Amino acid sequence: MPARSPTIRARLVAIVFAMVLPFGAVAAATAVLTWRSGREATERDLQARAASLSLVVARELDVARATLAVLASSSTLDTGDLAGFYEAMQRVPRPEGTRIMLSDAYARMLVNSMVPFGTPLPRRGDTGIIGRVFESGEAHVSDLYTGPITNEPLIAIDVPVSREGRVLYDLSMGFRPAILGRVLDGQRPPGSAWVAAVLDGSGTIVARTPDMDAYLGRQATAEARQAIQAAEAGLFESPSVDGKPILAAFSRMPGSRWTVVVAIRQARLRAGLWRSLAGFGAGGAALLLFGLALAWHQSRRIAGAIGGLATPGAPTTGVREVEEAARALAEAATARDRATMALAGSEARLRRAQLAGGVHPFEIGPDGVAQCGDGLRALFGLPPGARFDHVTWSACLHPADRARMTAEFDRLAHEGGSTEIEYRVAPPGGPARWLLSRAELQPGEGGGPGTIVGVTLDVTGRRLAEERLRESEAQLRALAGTLEERVREEVAAREAAQDRLAQAEKLTALGQLAGGIAHDFNNVMQAVQGGAGLIRRRPEDAEGAERLAGMIEDATRRGVSITQRLLAFSRRGELRAEAVDVPALLGGLREVLAHTLGAGIEVVVEAPAGLPPVLADRGQLETALVNLATNARDAMPGGGRLTLSASEEKVAEGSRPEGLAPGSYIRIAASDTGTGMDAATLARAMEPFFTTKVVGKGTGLGLPMARGFAEQSGGMLGVSSEPGQGTTVALWLPVTSPMAEGRPGLPGSGGVAAGARILLVDDEDPVRDVLAEGLEDRGYHVLQAGSGPAALALIDAGEAVDLLVSDLSMPGMDGVALIGEAQRRRPRLPAILLTGYAGDAATLPADGAPRGAFSLLRKPVGAPQLADRAAALLKAAGPG
Repeated sequence: MPARSPTIRARLVAIVFAMVLPFGAVAAATAVLTWRSGREATERDLQARAASLSLVVARELDVARATLAVLASSSTLDTGDLAGFYEAMQRVPRPEGTRIMLSDAYARMLVNSMVPFGTPLPRRGDTGIIGRVFESGEAHVSDLYTGPITNEPLIAIDVPVSREGRVLYDLSMGFRPAILGRVLDGQRPPGSAWVAAVLDGSGTIVARTPDMDAYLGRQATAEARQAIQAAEAGLFESPSVDGKPILAAFSRMPGSRWTVVVAIRQARLRAGLWRSLAGFGAGGAALLLFGLALAWHQSRRIAGAIGGLATPGAPTTGVREVEEAARALAEAATARDRATMALAGSEARLRRAQLAGGVHPFEIGPDGVAQCGDGLRALFGLPPGARFDHVTWSACLHPADRARMTAEFDRLAHEGGSTEIEYRVAPPGGPARWLLSRAELQPGEGGGPGTIVGVTLDVTGRRLAEERLRESEAQLRALAGTLEERVREEVAAREAAQDRLAQAEKLTALGQLAGGIAHDFNNVMQAVQGGAGLIRRRPEDAEGAERLAGMIEDATRRGVSITQRLLAFSRRGELRAEAVDVPALLGGLREVLAHTLGAGIEVVVEAPAGLPPVLADRGQLETALVNLATNARDAMPGGGRLTLSASEEKVAEGSRPEGLAPGSYIRIAASDTGTGMDAATLARAMEPFFTTKVVGKGTGLGLPMARGFAEQSGGMLGVSSEPGQGTTVALWLPVTSPMAEGRPGLPGSGGVAAGARILLVDDEDPVRDVLAEGLEDRGYHVLQAGSGPAALALIDAGEAVDLLVSDLSMPGMDGVALIGEAQRRRPRLPAILLTGYAGDAATLPADGAPRGAFSLLRKPVGAPQLADRAAALLKAAGPG
């Protein structure tokens, strides 16, 4: 039995499906292409926004980095003046909640602008960045960390404080992430669908818009971190922190490990695709239903007409099938027209989507005429529908870019490939704009001329933003230079004021000691005057005269000790480090303080013999101890005990007090039995100008100056006190090599010195007579002169002179000038210069430098000491 043929109804239904389904496929493809084009535009927009935001955030960080670089050059850090640096730091303008910190290599904060200077500070919460700064010597941006003082999330920018190629400190500026959040908010247009975030080097969110507080401190997803680590910029798709799929662009910020991410949810992107597919699907379904209904209706008519052929009397033409086929072709043509109209509508929607994304497509045929939309014509300043050929668009180009643009498109037309070029257009009567064109050559069929296809985007906004950024950077550099100059001037003024205050403090201490020093000198003069009077009245008592002479010599040595301390105390300027015997210094200082502090103060020295010497400036050390002694006296208004003690301490690695390097130190302590200090007073004791004394009784510089001296000498100062238990102030000073004990033995007055002729010059007759008699008793022949000219007259007269002894301070010609003139006349003539206080005058000028042996002795000098020194010089000079 032969197979049954399909019915006319089945064939019509098949025709309907054959017409509708291709339309549906074309509509779906159009929807997908539209969606993909919009997605590519969105990807470019995200990448551009990510790059722009990274520059904006980097500019904010660069402002902080430049401010820190200026502060790092402060000269207060060269001298370790942290208090001065704290004041300079407080004058730097900064946003609310921003703090500036100075830390050492162990992440210990030395200064923090959020708390008063001197307050004990904890370690930094982000120790890793400090290690990187000290290792590399370069600035770094920290990851998000929790501040140890305020316990809030912070971000820090750290720069090194370097001197002579060595990093001394870490200077950082910590600020709240909300500052960056406000920067992101300012860049996000109202109603925008994208989300922006700033990630630190570990992938932690430090800023976000919107919902800053909800996401601060949360880690980015593993997919996001992997993509960011692989490149400086790019795109990635992954779930967001809250688990929803996103499309994101990222850009690494210049000069840091931070990254800016701009994202949009995938659901929003797919929504456009689903809307297009739904619209086309609904239209296709309606068309299909309509076609099926029409086919059903027509099949019934055709079937009825065919069935009517068998009806008797029914008219037949013999061409009914042809008529029905023609009718079916007409209906198919109608369906095709409808599909064409739908396709045209899809193309129009595609063009609108391109215009909405700022993408302007074009095609340039072999004849040079461009096919494009009116949007591209508008960018070139042309009216809608205007002819757009090589001559037209070349005339609209900026003169500076015309040759470059023409050459590039000629190359593309002849050599093929692709191009991407930015250029300016300057249409008549309109503003100049920056455009970006991407194009490639599509080869023609059969090897014929090709067609250039591409797109053009308006990038004027981006170029203007880059220009504004460059202007802002130039303004920032100018501001940094001005700020640096102002900081330098302020630091110089502060250092000058500190120098004046230090000298004033020294004079204040000297004034407080003046009464006691006068008392000691009166005692010395009393012993000298009384002893000399008794010798005069009882010249026949040889034994008593010898005893009284010894007493006068002891009193004289005591006066010499007092004057030497006053001379050392009066010095000013930079530290002059020398080896100081601490037990001897404390013993001598006790003699001064015992009478100057008052009868109610007992001064005790506890310093074992044999302590190694310390390396310090003797005068500054005595000044510091005198200041501590006067503070102790004021703390004991009813009397008490002041104990000056010294002991050797070894400081090992890992157990040393803060601020001390490993090594050997002498701990010098001044302890009193006074009223002591409570915790609040003790916390401020080191602050400059802080004092508990009444106005006029203290400057508040004693302890800060002592602390500065100790730290400048390589040590430190510490204070401990309790109310009612007294106060102890301790200085740690580094140990130096032992001082030379004695000196090589000097020859006596015999041998080469016997019979030598000495010219003795001094304007004080009693001094000259006493020294002359002492030298003559030891076998020397002495010539005397009362002035420099008189001594030169004896030399010019031919007097035999083996040694010249002269006082320094004399009217007319001083001892320095006399020795120079005498040695010009008699080269190799040895000389001894006597002075009570040499000062700068003891340094001979180059043109008056001695040409023979030369020695300096300080008054008062005994005849034995002068004779021994004369013998040594005569022996060194040799015969002749």
